[in-house]
Amino acid sequence: MATAYNYLLIDTETFKKIKEKFPDFVEFSKTVEVIPWQEEFNVADRNPELLEELKFWNSLLESKLITPEEYNKNTKHIKQAKYISRTEGLAIIEDNVVSFRDKNPSTYVVIHEIGHCYFKEPDTIWNATYGGGEYLFWLTIEKNLKVNENTIKYYHKLLKDAIDNNTKAVETEILSKLSKLELDIYPHIGTYMLMAGTIPHTLSKLPIDIETEIFINLNSNKWQDIKVEKEDIISFFLNTLEGVRWNDPFYKEYFEAIFLK
Repeated sequence: MATAYNYLLIDTETFKKIKEKFPDFVEFSKTVEVIPWQEEFNVADRNPELLEELKFWNSLLESKLITPEEYNKNTKHIKQAKYISRTEGLAIIEDNVVSFRDKNPSTYVVIHEIGHCYFKEPDTIWNATYGGGEYLFWLTIEKNLKVNENTIKYYHKLLKDAIDNNTKAVETEILSKLSKLELDIYPHIGTYMLMAGTIPHTLSKLPIDIETEIFINLNSNKWQDIKVEKEDIISFFLNTLEGVRWNDPFYKEYFEAIFLK
């Protein structure tokens, strides 16, 4: 039986890093069966004919059979298309089964599908495109963070609670951890975001006089009347991960307080 573990081994340098940070994930991959790609798995493709055409023009450009100017002219209509995507892999989560479209899938595709099976989460929670745990997974490899599988599971829990509109519980938990930083601001996710230079979603919905006051005064008691919405929490998480990636001093401190202490 072919397993996902065999595909992880191909990229030796990345495999070493993944094994160091996520040993349980790697061990689990040995139980994930890889099955042949089937035509019905293509159901999520968007405009596949455009992707094939783009592939054709890319090959001509790489072979220097056309100039960059000719390439841009012939691919302009493709780049203007609103939706173009191709399903590169598929995971049958409950059965721990994955399938890859290409014989030699990228490490990113392999990790993505194994991750679905390991964490038992849908795209909204796992997919890096939505700021899910996959983003934290690769950030850990890139930045050598002290993160493990349980850290990602904890992040998933916070995300799911926020998406399910349990915002008060998530906010309380986050603020409890951020209080260790002892910043001179009112304990509200919005004040922490503003301190780091990010404008919270909620502020745009407030009357201009209140918005102006609390924007200027991060100690204002009026913050206690500002309800935190799920968009604020999700935005906070996304900015925190982005902040870690780009070494933002505030968001790096937030990340460590929430996930590493």
